[in-house]
Amino acid sequence: MDFDALAAELRGLRDSVAGVPDTVVAAVDGNCIFADADESIDPAKISALAAADLGIARQASELAGQGSLNQTVAFSSDSYLAV
Repeated sequence: MDFDALAAELRGLRDSVAGVPDTVVAAVDGNCIFADADESIDPAKISALAAADLGIARQASELAGQGSLNQTVAFSSDSYLAV
């Protein structure tokens, strides 16, 4: 994996999309692949939670019979997490 290219892509995302302060790339199993995040963010914990969120959202979508899951977004008072 070309981590330099991945880092450049994540920086480009932060630079081109207003309000994106941190990015984390995680595997489906919850392992952190790469992070471009502030020191106050724990990429390993975010990766694990994102994997759990994705799994739950996929199951809910399937059980509801609403087709394939496209995305899941958690909104908080100061930010949001998109998986």
